[in-house]
Amino acid sequence: MSEDRSSIQVIEKRRFLRLNDYFRVSFQPATEFHDAETEEIRDVGYSKNLSLGGVAFVTDTAVAHNDYVRATIQIPELDEPIEVVGQVVRIDDVGGGKHEVAVKFLPFGIEEEQRTKLELFIYDHFLTDPMG
Repeated sequence: MSEDRSSIQVIEKRRFLRLNDYFRVSFQPATEFHDAETEEIRDVGYSKNLSLGGVAFVTDTAVAHNDYVRATIQIPELDEPIEVVGQVVRIDDVGGGKHEVAVKFLPFGIEEEQRTKLELFIYDHFLTDPMG
């Protein structure tokens, strides 16, 4: 007996809404200590998509699968950047020396206040543009 499924169940298997948008993402290995007094140059990429679970971005910086990174996501509509810690779960070569890097946020990798701001931003975006 075959199982009857709606097209929504088949298409949407993700746990979080994914916002396809272009934001500046600066990042560095999470093992490096960050000192605001001596701001070090961080690697930069630009997001392809963003959710409460992670971010995918394009960069010319090589990273390794399973690396831990500390990232800052600049969202112009928010009063301060979103700071996260995550793990690299996918890397795709997109040509021209660029890589698409997918980072899954760690459970402790985002402060609750920032997570709430990100959640409200994403849901507000989907209310005004349901196609993401």
